[in-house]
Amino acid sequence: MVLMRRRDKRRGNEAEEIVVASDPSITANKGVRSLSGARTGRFAADMRVSAGGYGRADKTWGVDHPWHSTEEGDLFSSLCARDNMEEGGLMYEQPQEEPVKGLSRAQLKKRKAKLKKQGLSAKEAAVEALKEAEEAKIRHEEEHKEKELMELERKAEIKRKRQEKEQGKGEKELEAKKEKRRQEKQKKKEMKQQAVEQAQQLEEEQQAEVKTREVLAAAYEENCGREVTAKSGLVLQDKRIGQGKLPLTGEMLTVKYRGRLGQDGLVFSKGMLTTTYGTGSVIAGWEEGMGTMRPGGVRLLTIPSELGYGESGKGDKIPPNSTLHFEVELVRIGKRKRETITEDDVPLPSSFQRKRVKQKSSSSKAKDEEGEGEEKLSKSQKRRRNRNKNKSQANEVNGLSSSVVVIKNDDFGGQWTAAWSDFTAKMDVISAQEDVELELNVVISPGPGHPSEPQDFGLCADAIRYSTVPVLGVCLGHQGLAQVYGGQVVKAEEVMHGRTSRVFFEEGVAAELLFAHIPNGFQVVRYHSLVINPEKVPEELHVLARTEDGVVMAVHHRVKPQFGVQFHPEAVCSEFGYQIFQNFQDLTLQQSASKCLLHHEKHPDQDAFKSLEVDRKQRGMEEPGDEHADVPGCRVLVNCALSGVASLDFAEFVFGELFGDSKRSFWLDSSNHNVVAGSPDAAAQSRFSIMGDDSGPLSYCVEYDVRQTELRLRYRQIDSAEGDQVKIYPGQDILTHVREVMQAHQNHKVVTIGNSEEVELPFSFRGGFVGYFGYEVLGSEQEGKLNNAEDNEERAPDASFVFADRTLIFDHRENAIYSMSLSKSENEHANWDWHEAIENRLKQLAGAFSEASSLLSRTVGASSDAAEVIFRPSRSRAQYVADIEEIHRLIRAGETYEVCLTNHLRAEYALRDPLAFYRMLRRRNPAPFAGFYLSNPKDRFQAPGNRDKREGLSALADSYALCCSSPERFLRVGADGWMESKPIKGTRPRSRDPIEDADIAAELAVCEKDRAENMMVADLVRNDFGVVARVGTVHVPRLMGVETYTTVHQLVTTVRAQRRSDADVVDVLRATFPGGSMTGAPKKRTMHIIRELERAPRGVYSGALGFLSIDGSCDLNIIIRTAIVTPNTVTLGAGGAIVALSDSDEEYDEMLLKARALVATIGVYATGTDNDSGARVVVD
Repeated sequence: MVLMRRRDKRRGNEAEEIVVASDPSITANKGVRSLSGARTGRFAADMRVSAGGYGRADKTWGVDHPWHSTEEGDLFSSLCARDNMEEGGLMYEQPQEEPVKGLSRAQLKKRKAKLKKQGLSAKEAAVEALKEAEEAKIRHEEEHKEKELMELERKAEIKRKRQEKEQGKGEKELEAKKEKRRQEKQKKKEMKQQAVEQAQQLEEEQQAEVKTREVLAAAYEENCGREVTAKSGLVLQDKRIGQGKLPLTGEMLTVKYRGRLGQDGLVFSKGMLTTTYGTGSVIAGWEEGMGTMRPGGVRLLTIPSELGYGESGKGDKIPPNSTLHFEVELVRIGKRKRETITEDDVPLPSSFQRKRVKQKSSSSKAKDEEGEGEEKLSKSQKRRRNRNKNKSQANEVNGLSSSVVVIKNDDFGGQWTAAWSDFTAKMDVISAQEDVELELNVVISPGPGHPSEPQDFGLCADAIRYSTVPVLGVCLGHQGLAQVYGGQVVKAEEVMHGRTSRVFFEEGVAAELLFAHIPNGFQVVRYHSLVINPEKVPEELHVLARTEDGVVMAVHHRVKPQFGVQFHPEAVCSEFGYQIFQNFQDLTLQQSASKCLLHHEKHPDQDAFKSLEVDRKQRGMEEPGDEHADVPGCRVLVNCALSGVASLDFAEFVFGELFGDSKRSFWLDSSNHNVVAGSPDAAAQSRFSIMGDDSGPLSYCVEYDVRQTELRLRYRQIDSAEGDQVKIYPGQDILTHVREVMQAHQNHKVVTIGNSEEVELPFSFRGGFVGYFGYEVLGSEQEGKLNNAEDNEERAPDASFVFADRTLIFDHRENAIYSMSLSKSENEHANWDWHEAIENRLKQLAGAFSEASSLLSRTVGASSDAAEVIFRPSRSRAQYVADIEEIHRLIRAGETYEVCLTNHLRAEYALRDPLAFYRMLRRRNPAPFAGFYLSNPKDRFQAPGNRDKREGLSALADSYALCCSSPERFLRVGADGWMESKPIKGTRPRSRDPIEDADIAAELAVCEKDRAENMMVADLVRNDFGVVARVGTVHVPRLMGVETYTTVHQLVTTVRAQRRSDADVVDVLRATFPGGSMTGAPKKRTMHIIRELERAPRGVYSGALGFLSIDGSCDLNIIIRTAIVTPNTVTLGAGGAIVALSDSDEEYDEMLLKARALVATIGVYATGTDNDSGARVVVD
């Protein structure tokens, strides 16, 4: 091994190095540069020598082993001596003499032999061969020199060009650095000047606002116990102020004050005052110059300007020359509230601006669960067309419920200053009422829309420009930050609605604030088609986070406490949403980041939710109590009339026998309960069926028509040929009527026959309204007439309910039948008789019932010579596809995320017996939320030749029926306040091959498009629940599970929450209807889009069918897979969710698939056989 010295003259690396000559036993680690030829590497302090015995016993040569530390002496000198190197000098290894470039010995020998053959003697041949060898050597040397010269010229040219480039680059960099230093110097000068001007202005304002009064200590000590007026007109009553602590000049002080007229007189003012300590601004109890509490001496009192007190007696609350007593208590020194004040307190700058502080509030954007937070978080600002009103995660972190002020983007004429003034005034009221300090921040909620459009962003832009409190922008709010500061918002390369991504944030102070306690690369849900242009991010903003493909996911203002996130922290599949809101709370309070104790699961299971409830109880959060006194206004009489025969077939048999001839009847039918336990269908089954009619003494029918905006109450007239007695109430709201009736029956008592004590029942229904709401009844914001509705089309009312005071309830799991009635004192005896009669009748029917008779009864249909039933879509395939393309355009523009587009299929067909048709439907397509609802007061379902055709507004039919096989629960609310919804998005047809059928279900479970659809609706339902839910109760026990029905597989999510104690079931309906699975997201904006595209009202379809019980509970389905039957027509509805990933042709085919079971059943009914060819859809 040979060691040599070598000088490295490269810029920034000038040093004398030790070079290790070529040796295959030497290996070098990172940092050792490989050389060519004899120099294979540079010596480094941490080089590892694998052989040779030099250095330490572990064969390493490091900085801890200097050259002279060996036993043999100076190692460097000995090595140099061994390898004949000159110590201390610059010496390279001497190269060996290069071989002769002429002929080798073998070549000379061959050349001599050849020359001999040519006739030369041996001597002549040797001389000639040597001569040729010498010429070859000279020729080779000349060629070598020529190559070396060319190489030197090439290297010189490269060096010259490099020097020119570096010189030019250096000059440009030097000029840029000079310009940057000049700008920074100018900016610092301007900021300094601005700070001086602000300080001067603040001092002038303080001097103008603050009035001081001298109070002589002697006079105070003498008169403190009596109501006398001191020289200044004030008497001070100190209360533990100061506590001997010494503030610093310019440091902020906060005190509580209470002013009285007289020592124990009326309180004329109280509140908190924050100011800076120093000349002209001394709080009562602080002596100028000393700053400590002393019993004597002169005291100066700062009188808040808002008290309006002066020598002339200004102010309408304080009479002139009044004796004023002030109780003043120190709250804190500095900005943060502490239990004790320590020497570590940092003084605040004298330019501190006085502000109100907020303890409990929430963000207007946040999304769906709510939680803990000791005190103080935000006030939020909200846009009118926001994706979600969801504030639950932020509320949960804050421990809040209702102290949120929502400011819509077009409120106050779009003027932020007016909105902020109104908001702070409300916060002052809350602060005074609750005697709590409040810290404020602003949250700008998601879209849809574009931040450059005033109708979409409104006063949000000025909220960003002028807010002095922390701001968090989510999605559109995030884009608005870039837009306001001069950045560019553009269309994304790929639309991301309801889709997940990984987010990676940069290390740094700002990222540590927003993403504290969050692992890098966490998963989020994205809802956007617009993004911040990464190449045009404004200088004021710094990019905090991106996706793997570089899309900007979070930004931070370099000076102001303003943050933006493109993703949705509150979404059901976003990780660490709680922690982000916790971090925003912490930075609002200017305290160290704390770890959020709430769960971070993407969709918490029931166990996680239970742990949250335990935590809520430990924090003393109240559970809702009984809202009504136990004073019965009516009694609910219940009797278990029959046991052992509550099968689905027997339920059908009973309905036909008892209610088949009723003019108005209902049947909420759990028609799929008898599936085999453990089968794929078992998860989708339901338990109870409810049936009855309007024959009870308290029963009547209420109908509502949106087009005429009138409510009609129909009372049955016994033995009258004129039909119902009808009362019409123009302009009356149906939900107002429902609420009034339910409140009139709210104080009820449930008793069983023969037992006066109140009992528990396995079902929630206690009597009440049974019927349906149509799509346009609630939440659709009618603007004039329903567009393009054809008045001559025969149709059912937009809402219809029977007030059911006598019902039968089938418990299919326990195999029992209950009779139930609502009784008041005047009709209770009649109800006792009814219970006895119905029990006897059920026993008779059980004895007469047989499977054969039931099956036979279900085959009743039309005559076999009935004409083929033709269904025609309301919009052609071409129009439907064009509508989908328009939706795709709106999605790309950021106007919507998902649109549930539907179509009507109408047949001019006189379906004579709706009940017989429904019996076929429930057998062919059983569903957990099936139902039958009939109104036929004038027997208009009869032979076609005897019926009349209705025209105009009279096309509103008084005879109509709903034959429903819905698999989807819209809303269930229990009497205990728990709410549940099971939105469905994602459908696949079943296969008769079990293996293929299982593969279809497995494919549905992982399909990105269907999961995106389902996730968006799940988040929308969570948002709707959040409007009326108690903080911290919205959760998702099951996310995107596959449920299997007779004809289809479907992707189903379950969302649950508990309503607030101040909200009833009507409030819940107003907040959640129509179901999000039938609108899309965001709901309001998307409903406007639906109305423009579908060009006709949906009517009954996509509404809700079920019951509203007098105890405040309800159970309603989504009206899909339903035939709406009127005397001359049968109408079906079908559709699907359109998202960015939707294919136009596939969506149209899916729409037809969803109508297939109904159309086939109509065909079976029309032919009177099992042949379903009697009906078909004609596609234009």
